[in-house]
Amino acid sequence: TGALPGLIAVFWGRVFRARTLWVDSVANAEELSTSGRLARRLAHRTLSQWPGVAEATGTRYEGSIL
Repeated sequence: TGALPGLIAVFWGRVFRARTLWVDSVANAEELSTSGRLARRLAHRTLSQWPGVAEATGTRYEGSIL
């Protein structure tokens, strides 16, 4: 498992001018994951599943997925 395949998909999505979205892991309740920090620079929109993390990192919180 891991987020590298998702990051590769976001990268190629950008290359082919597709709209991209990154939803950071529910497991990271205190900070954005390393992959999330990289994806924030590549993806058109980056979401966090925690409102505090979203506020601290400049990502968006759209509500709980669980």
